[in-house]
Amino acid sequence: MNVLVTGGAGSIGSECVRQLTATGHTVRVADVNEEGLWLLSTELPIVDCMLADIQFEDDLKAALADVEAIIHCAAYKPVHYCERSPFACQRVNGYAVKQLAELAAGRRIVLLSTDKAVAPHSWMGRSKRLAESILLGKDCNANVVRFGNVIGSRGSLVPAVIRYRDLGKPIPLT
Repeated sequence: MNVLVTGGAGSIGSECVRQLTATGHTVRVADVNEEGLWLLSTELPIVDCMLADIQFEDDLKAALADVEAIIHCAAYKPVHYCERSPFACQRVNGYAVKQLAELAAGRRIVLLSTDKAVAPHSWMGRSKRLAESILLGKDCNANVVRFGNVIGSRGSLVPAVIRYRDLGKPIPLT
């Protein structure tokens, strides 16, 4: 099966890519993270990596060409950045899903969401809840997977503590 992984150069998306390729799927990764794409392509040269922004229809159309299923990992996740930039958060995490669902035209979509969407108190949680509502409200073949923090993923607590320790700085707590 040909699968598109949006945000596939991120820590969660790249693990999805590894699992998919290990089980024989053909994978295309669409991401704005050029360094992450390069790292992934050196690790898994069989993966079709493309620089694409899911907010732009032309990029999304190109990414969707010849794929049968989509795993949508692309999102803004750090809560503090989403609080600082709520419109960008809503645009990427919420409304880009509407465009994805429309352009996917009946293909299977799996949306990676968050436990913060259950009773959202932050822009990140609200935007992911919006994405879930948009996707599940469409007449499409979609599923939502919610999970909490993943230890070791980019932006999670453990790497952040190590980074502050290595820089000799106090660890901020919120």
